Amino acid sequence: MSEYVIEFKNFKGIGFEIENIYYIYDSYSNQILRSEKIMLDIIDDSFVLEEEQIVNKYKEKYSEKIIRNCLSSIKMAQDSADILKNFNIPGLALSKKLSTRVKVEKKLSNELMHLMFNVTEDCNFRCDYCVYSGCYNNRRSHTKYNIISWDVGKRAIDFFLKHSRNVKKRYISFYGGEPLLNFNFIELAINYTKALDPEVRFSITTNGSLLNETILDYLAQQNLTLQISLDGPNQIHDMYRKNVSNHKTYEIVMEKLELIKQKYPEFYWNNLSINAVLVPHTFGLDVINNFFSDKNRFPFLKGGQNFFIGTINPMDNTFVKDYNYSQFLWRFRRRMAELYEQYHKKSLDYNEIDAPFALFHKYIKFLANRSNKRLSDFDFYWPTGICIPGMRSVFVAWNGNMYPCEKLYDYEDMCIGHINKGFFIDQIIDYIEEYAELTLPYCRDCWSYRLCGYCFLNARFNNSFDMKSRLEYCVALRKTMLEHLKMYITINEKNNKAFEYLKEEGDGKAFFVDQMLDD
Repeated sequence: MSEYVIEFKNFKGIGFEIENIYYIYDSYSNQILRSEKIMLDIIDDSFVLEEEQIVNKYKEKYSEKIIRNCLSSIKMAQDSADILKNFNIPGLALSKKLSTRVKVEKKLSNELMHLMFNVTEDCNFRCDYCVYSGCYNNRRSHTKYNIISWDVGKRAIDFFLKHSRNVKKRYISFYGGEPLLNFNFIELAINYTKALDPEVRFSITTNGSLLNETILDYLAQQNLTLQISLDGPNQIHDMYRKNVSNHKTYEIVMEKLELIKQKYPEFYWNNLSINAVLVPHTFGLDVINNFFSDKNRFPFLKGGQNFFIGTINPMDNTFVKDYNYSQFLWRFRRRMAELYEQYHKKSLDYNEIDAPFALFHKYIKFLANRSNKRLSDFDFYWPTGICIPGMRSVFVAWNGNMYPCEKLYDYEDMCIGHINKGFFIDQIIDYIEEYAELTLPYCRDCWSYRLCGYCFLNARFNNSFDMKSRLEYCVALRKTMLEHLKMYITINEKNNKAFEYLKEEGDGKAFFVDQMLDD
């Protein structure tokens, strides 16, 4: 039996069925509404046809009385409950009061949040699926030559501290390649920054293999966050994560974790996180979850808080085609969704489902705490999930060029400044305004506009905006958002108190709405 889903054309919403109950997600009110099937059939026509035309169109399927009653219910909902309305977003902008230039200059002058260093483009691993492995289109490869200098680092730190004075929580991260290949730079950067501002927090993402007692002594003393890459048990991790000599790496990583646990137990419990890439395998869909949820092996993991599962981009590399990755990912997500639902409906042990929490929790939290403010009540409409380039993160390359994030740097795209010249304000404004202009015709008609986190990255191809390719991402996003909506509803219908604990975790403003409230 095929899945019942209706993506409306004249009404900004989507209709679907779960266990013989029909629902409408109404983008205008951001509400999920129970419905009768007839309403899903005729609501789209109610915005463009007269009542008699609708009666004639559906009289073979429904009685005239039922059709007229449904149309009356739609009208009553619109008038009395302020829902099920067709509202057209007039335009996309960063502010109601301020021009794009003034808003950008205001934010970038004093409100930078996160400085990221590309410490080196070299790595001592050669993971098969790595974005620098050669299987990705238009991505750089590993090189031992592009190593950041301390002069570049010092200037970047001075720039960041000067332009983040109005931000309470500031972060500096070290990225690669493998950043520990250039540990001397990391040490210099942390010492220099702390001498100027001891409140700045630091993090490193590493494959873990180069950790030794000397490095750990320093990292523990600095109380930074250490994210270590580990893809699962040895039979899975070692399939794709080899070192430069093509040797397996699982045992090395596990030995380093044990070293941290034995020498710095407090650091081990409070400062570690694991980043796993979901790779294709044939060892069963529960293997990854069972492995990471084993608290004898990983007692420091706390579900979605410090355990992250990344997926391989299915659209621009040969690896996913060779391994039929999209099909594997679909099956894995379905199984993890089952476990996530069982936890909430049957009160399973939180510690048993680290993988489902890592995959779904932030999205479900967003749905549970979403705002029901009507679209017509907003003063302006943010261009989906984009940032003001540079505000949320400034990624500094080895040569001093600045990018909005590491992913755009990988394409050498959207350079937004240089540490010696500052931000390229005109270029940043052009990026924002062109993006807003190109996406408006699609976003204003999309039912998932209020749930969308897609940004510049999903619209940039070959150093320009390409809406044809962007729309391929949009199709995938809507499918994922519908999956999350169904999961949220299924759990809530079985246990209407299932998500009460989420209100204690925060308001869930994960995407553009938080920015729309900040003018």
